[in-house]
This record gives sequence, C-alpha cells and structure tokens, in this order.
Amino acid sequence: MTKHLLTILFLVKAVTVFSQTKYTVVGKTDYITDGKAVLAPNPLTPWFYPHGLKNDTVPVRNHVFYFKGVLHSPASFSLICFDERENFFLSEPFFLDSGNQKLVFDSTTVKNDFWTSGQGIAVEGSKANDEYTRSFLPLYDHLNDEIRSYFIELRHYNLMTDKLAQRDSADKTEAKRISIRKESDSILNRYAARFPKSPIISWLIYDAASRHNYSHFYYKAFDRIKTYQRPEVRSGLKAYLDKQKIKGEGRRFPLRDFIQANISAESRHAKFTLVDFWFSACGPCIFNFNKLKSIYNTYHDKGFNIVAISIDKKEAIADYERTIKKYQYTWDQVLDLNGLRTKSLNINIFPTSFLLDQNGKIIKTFINPILLNTFLERNL
Repeated sequence: MTKHLLTILFLVKAVTVFSQTKYTVVGKTDYITDGKAVLAPNPLTPWFYPHGLKNDTVPVRNHVFYFKGVLHSPASFSLICFDERENFFLSEPFFLDSGNQKLVFDSTTVKNDFWTSGQGIAVEGSKANDEYTRSFLPLYDHLNDEIRSYFIELRHYNLMTDKLAQRDSADKTEAKRISIRKESDSILNRYAARFPKSPIISWLIYDAASRHNYSHFYYKAFDRIKTYQRPEVRSGLKAYLDKQKIKGEGRRFPLRDFIQANISAESRHAKFTLVDFWFSACGPCIFNFNKLKSIYNTYHDKGFNIVAISIDKKEAIADYERTIKKYQYTWDQVLDLNGLRTKSLNINIFPTSFLLDQNGKIIKTFINPILLNTFLERNL
C-alpha cells in the first residue's frame, strides 16, 4: 500500500512539474496575412538548455499563429514572420515563461529597447518579460540621449574636412563612447547586486558580454548571482566570461600564431594590424571592407596591415574567392574553414575586429573605420 501511495505521489508531482513548465503562445501580426512564424531562441547556448532549444516554425493564417512547448526556466527569443514570398520581419528580443502568453507583433507596436535589432513586440503573461521591460530596461532611459548624441557626433565627424577639428572630435566621441559603456556596465552590475535571484539576470550578463566583449563588471555581476544559478548555467557562464577575457584589450591576441603562419614575412612585421572576422555572404562585412580600402591604401606603406579571417564553409569557398576578386581586396586573407578557430573565441557578431600592435597585443576591439583612421594618422 505504501509503495503504491509513493508511486501515485511521484506521478502527481511529475505531472505538476511538467504542467508548470509547458507554455503556449497565441500571437497576431499585421506584418503578414499568411505565411509562417519562427520562434528563435536567443542565444542557442547549451548551458541554458542542455537538451537543446531549437527554432520552432508554425503557420500564420489570417494574421494569427500559435506556439506551444516546454520551458524549465524563462528563455529569450526573437520572432521572425515570413510572408508567402519569403519576405521577413524580425522582432526585438523578448522573454517567454511557462504558462499561457500572448504576442502582438504589429507595425504600430512601440519598441521596448530602442538599441536592439528588430521591431517592437508586446508580450502578455510572461513575468520574465515584465521584469525585463518594466524593471531592467527603464534603468537605461537616462543613457538614451547620450547614445543618440554619440552617433550624431560620429556622423558629423565623418563629414569634417578640417583635420585638426576632426582629431579633436575623435577624442571627444571616443571619450563619450567609453563613458556610455562604463555606465551601461555599471547599471547591469547594480541590477545583479539588487536582484541576484532574477530569472533573467544570467541571460542579461551573457548578452552584454557577447555584444560588448570583456568587462570586469561582468565578472562582478557574475559573482553576485552565481550562488543562485543552476550548476550548468553557473559553470557555462563562467567559462564564457573567461573566453571573453582572453580577447580583451591589453591581452595577446589568441589566434596570433595561426595568423603568423598564414601571412607573409613582411606582413608579420607590421606596426599595427587590424584583424577582421567576416564571411562572403555578410553584407555588413562587405560594407565595412569598402570603407577600409582607402585606409589600407593610405597607411599600408607606413606599417599598417589588415588580416581578414573568413569563416566560410567548404561549399562557399567559390563565393569567398569571387568576393575577394570582385572587390579587389589586396590585404591578407586567411580562411578559417567552417570557422573552427573563430568559434573558440566566441565570436558570433560579424564583422568583428581587433587592432593589434607589433607584438600581437590587442589595442582596440570593435574599432570603426573613422576612429581607426584617426589612430593611424597619429601613430604612423
């Protein structure tokens, strides 16, 4: 009798736990009438979901779609809607929880985070998303004007013809960027201190580190929350931050030996080298390369070099070679087939660049062509 009672209690507990982790989503959109909707996890990181959390695709009929699945903890997603001609519409990131939720992905929906990719989306029934939009994001409101001002100044800098004024502007815009980044990271760290048990805090730290590279603030935030995270999340996030740290400013570039083995002796002795990660189907990469052409032509003979590392797959090698020939890129090209070495650095945003000194030490990360030109003008 006791054995049967324990079995029944176990089954009741199992059913209850399972029901608590199921989620359903009813969504509507005015971007398309019929087509398909894709619920895409952000990011696909195994230590958040060891058994996998894959894209879920469902039909859209008369503007409406439905999703259902299992979540053992809140997760970050983006929604992508495709019409029947394969035109697509991407939402900003949001969080789903267990239980019943609603999504409204309309052209009139106001964005929650102005600085992320994608269009605005409204979420009902998700406590995790409520925390994200009502508690976390508003902490950055005072920075929005600063960020807008930074990009305006950056555009003005690009149009300047007075070299002295341009140099002065470069100093000011870079100082503003550093100030914004510091305050942004401080906000995240303070949030972690105040809400170490938050169900979304580990995602927020991961997202910041993946977009902005290394900062000691991320380690501080991690130390505040690690006691409250699942073991696999704790160890995975720690390992991720460790990898980000090795490619931070002041560090020896991890792939320097790989680069040195694949470029000429002359290139190895460049005073400054821009390492740029790309692939042939990456539009922003091509756009960035076209801006780098004049910089390379101006400063190459003075000791500047570019090493472009492509992550193209075997089946794309022909496209890779055609792209180089079409746009006449004359700097060093290194193929990291399938991106195996690139993956070891957790690089998942393209293009990503690192400016190295003659000894392979990282001077700058994510340096844009405008500031690169000013740096080289001063130092070569």
